[in-house]
Amino acid sequence: MNELKFALYGTQSQFIESISPLLKEFEKKTQTSIKTTEMSIDDAWGQLFNYTIHGGGPDLARIGTIWTSSLVSLNALRPFKPEEVTKFGSPDVFFKPIWRSATMPGDEKVWAIPFTAFNYVLFYRRDILEKSGIAAESAFVSAKAMTETLRSLKASGFQSPWVIPTSEHYRARLHILASWIWGADGHFISEDGKQVLLNQPEALQGLKDFFELHQFLSPSDYGLSPNECRRRFARGQAAIFIGGPDTLQFLRELNPAPGVIENLGVAALPGVPWIGGSSLVVWKDVLANPVTERAINQLITFLTEKTTQIRMYELTRVTPARLDALLELELDPPELLQVEKHIMETGQSYRRYPIWIRIQNDLVNVLDQITAEYLNDTSADVVPVIQKYINPFAKRYNLILSAI
Repeated sequence: MNELKFALYGTQSQFIESISPLLKEFEKKTQTSIKTTEMSIDDAWGQLFNYTIHGGGPDLARIGTIWTSSLVSLNALRPFKPEEVTKFGSPDVFFKPIWRSATMPGDEKVWAIPFTAFNYVLFYRRDILEKSGIAAESAFVSAKAMTETLRSLKASGFQSPWVIPTSEHYRARLHILASWIWGADGHFISEDGKQVLLNQPEALQGLKDFFELHQFLSPSDYGLSPNECRRRFARGQAAIFIGGPDTLQFLRELNPAPGVIENLGVAALPGVPWIGGSSLVVWKDVLANPVTERAINQLITFLTEKTTQIRMYELTRVTPARLDALLELELDPPELLQVEKHIMETGQSYRRYPIWIRIQNDLVNVLDQITAEYLNDTSADVVPVIQKYINPFAKRYNLILSAI
């Protein structure tokens, strides 16, 4: 019996346990044993990097889509053959932003196969917006519209118009903020990968628009974790918060206050939504074992086919990476399907750079610092606070990028 080593990142004990019926079905069908390895979100990159240096890595791995470019630059992966890609479904089958993360600029090779999708959406209370005279259809269509929505809620006397994590370290802030930066026609790094653009006027406008929304937070809502924000919303203590497409199942588990679920609305983030997710990659060591290669291709084919992607959503509530699978799902609330379809059609992923993981980790810390300082006085101009941390970051990475 063949054995495949499959490493998966994320909230793995829950995800692996949830998809175990699928893996067991594949094992039985192909007489293949799958040995899974769990990697936490915080430790996964370190483990993958260690594999590239010291060997002993998995045959197949589920990684964050944005990690592909860094692993390619480390010469860790085995590219997929054109006939394999065709068998998996071809690029047209998968969401384009996730597929783009599977390739490198100027390189026709395919290094990853999209597995799951992820993005952030706004959840809001329809009844609260209505009482404040706010039209839900236009409340979040732009950064300016969202600012006016929160201002109107605050003026109407609602203590917590919205909640967002402002705890000491919040990695997802970068992905959420990307919508505002791209919506202002800004970018993180130039297309040639040689210059940081966060200190340029367009990106600064997006940063300003996003951070100024913190003035509408109640001081009692400072320092909340993502789980605490969800709990406040479930209790009816906030009108708006940001979460993943699977949020409703967690709200239901929190014994929500009357009216919360019944009046739940959902909308895309203003600007250009960020799209992430996970991809399946094969370690280059597999090239020495044709039998393992064939088994891996069988498993990827199985995991990415439409019926499996639908079943995986039913087991995990994780969004599939295929449009045809998404369109057959019964999302909750029902209007989430159209919102997700819109996001997948209009959103984008980060540009692909060899050292993006390093840039991202440092940028998350910079955004944490901006958040902490601005919350000390949200009546002050936020731009000097942003520039205080962004300018040194840009200067440092401009030197690094120019040498690559």
